[in-house]
Amino acid sequence: MSSQINVRPDELVRVADRCIDWAMDLTGATADNAGALEVATGDAGNTQGGFDTMAAHGPLVEAASSALESFAAVFEADADALMLCAFDISSTDEEIAKAAESSTSLEPGPTPRPPEPSPGPTQPPEPSPSPSPSPGPSPTPPPR
Repeated sequence: MSSQINVRPDELVRVADRCIDWAMDLTGATADNAGALEVATGDAGNTQGGFDTMAAHGPLVEAASSALESFAAVFEADADALMLCAFDISSTDEEIAKAAESSTSLEPGPTPRPPEPSPGPTQPPEPSPSPSPSPGPSPTPPPR
């Protein structure tokens, strides 16, 4: 398993755009349909149960509307965070690319030639013959 995560800034921007679209759709749908949630006072009847139902309906509509607005705000905050992350990744990628380019760039001009090959290893000189010491007395030479 790799310990590396590959993230493409353009994909983060695409997801951020979708989050903004979802926030706008949610806000628009809530605003467009808010009127349908309004109920006239007499619609639940003129009994105590009807009045109790109407008393609970108003705060429920407010709570639902507040929750939907919160969801839209979460989508907007996520879009902002994704955009910032995409910008940071792009900036870092550009900085690294510039640093790599400047550290490996050759100065303009002719390409240097490779070094000439060396002649190779030389043989060590042969040792001069020298008498080896003998372990005992040296023999006397025979008479002539």
